[in-house]
Amino acid sequence: LSCPSSPVALPRAALWEMATPLSTPTASTADGERGGPGHYNAASVALTEKIEWLCDPAVNENAEKVCAECLDAISIKLESEMQRVKHEAKVYEMKLQELRSAAEEPVSDEDFASEMEVYQKQEEELTKELEEAQKEHEKLTKEARGLDRDEAELAGLEDQFWLAFNAVLHEKREKEDRIESYEMQLSHTAAQLAALQDTNVLHDAFAIFHDGHFGTICGFRLGTLQSQNVPWTEINAAFGQVVLLLEVLAELFAYQFREVRLIPNGSFSRIGRRNEKNVFELFGSSDFSLGKIFWYSKFDKAQSLLLLALRELVDHVSSLDDAFEVPYPVTEEMIAGVPLKINFSSYDQWTRALKWFLIDLKAVLAWAVEHVPEA
Repeated sequence: LSCPSSPVALPRAALWEMATPLSTPTASTADGERGGPGHYNAASVALTEKIEWLCDPAVNENAEKVCAECLDAISIKLESEMQRVKHEAKVYEMKLQELRSAAEEPVSDEDFASEMEVYQKQEEELTKELEEAQKEHEKLTKEARGLDRDEAELAGLEDQFWLAFNAVLHEKREKEDRIESYEMQLSHTAAQLAALQDTNVLHDAFAIFHDGHFGTICGFRLGTLQSQNVPWTEINAAFGQVVLLLEVLAELFAYQFREVRLIPNGSFSRIGRRNEKNVFELFGSSDFSLGKIFWYSKFDKAQSLLLLALRELVDHVSSLDDAFEVPYPVTEEMIAGVPLKINFSSYDQWTRALKWFLIDLKAVLAWAVEHVPEA
């Protein structure tokens, strides 16, 4: 052990005197008891042995050479330890006196018996409470097991519910898809029905229109011009459609012509009077022969009968509807004052008269479509 200050030889006796107060017992407690004075004697002995080691020249070459500062530090430490030990010894002494005075007052048999009786009653009450608590515990345990079973059963029912719910939901969506499909089909069918209701077979079968100076029926021009020559095959087809339309309208009105007899036959249609056997052709050709001169008069006779058939239908519709009238009034062999003939007339007048004839015929057709349910 080296010391920073100048070493001072210290007699061993002095060191022992400094350590002596710690080794003096202050109470009669048994040595070695934890917290008793003997415990502090052991600590004092240990400290004394350390001091003896410092002062023993056989084990320490610096023995008995301790400086003044180290000595003061040791002295202060020992003094503090001594005060603490004295205080603790005093406290132990007081506690020991209390224990001794308490032991000197013995409990009587009556008091002991009374206390034991109280304790026994308390024990019985606590035993009863314990038994009740055990019964309650068993009861709650049974209820808990029952609740566990109910919970498991409920979980199973819930699984079944969700399975059934998903099945119903799937079925519902399928039905909604089918309903939506049916609604789309219904909407499409309704649109088709409306289109069909707006469409009339007679209008489509006998489409009457115009193409410049010509009136047309089913796309066939009726008449001819010097500037626009129309072949007789087309004119014949147009006359055949006119005869057929007049026959259809008469059947639609349940009307029988009084003076006219129609013979529809396509491009080779004929017409005659009801009470006569003679019939007149409503078709022609571009042949230029001597017999052509007599053909014109017969053809004009057929056209006058055709105009008479239209007049009968107009009069019949007018008898059914006072407000009905045609754009061009029909008289004997004339329409709006223009003769319907090809002999001793111009192509312009003939074509114009045929166009007006088709316009009046279309008016009769339109009235039939609007007022006759079967149309």
